[in-house]
Amino acid sequence: MLRPHASEFQLLVGMDPNALLPLVGEMLRALFWGVVALLGAGALADWFWQRQRFLQRMRMTKEEMKEDFRQSRRRSPRPRAPAPDPLRARQAADDPERAQGDGGW
Repeated sequence: MLRPHASEFQLLVGMDPNALLPLVGEMLRALFWGVVALLGAGALADWFWQRQRFLQRMRMTKEEMKEDFRQSRRRSPRPRAPAPDPLRARQAADDPERAQGDGGW
């Protein structure tokens, strides 16, 4: 990053401040982008490593797979009927004619 400017470091001591500013600005810009590239590479490597660890921890063991399969076979393949509505049951007890379901509300 700064190696191309290594020969200019000794010249910085005797330079005019107006001429020094652009040169130092160029060096700092090169240093900044080098650090950004280094941190970006580290972040990418960390993301990949963390993703691999997460996927490895989420895997099911053979025992867990067997248990999951057993539980899925115990579940009813058909959807269950909805629970009876307590309000309709009370209305049917109060007025048997409406309980016939003629829909004449």
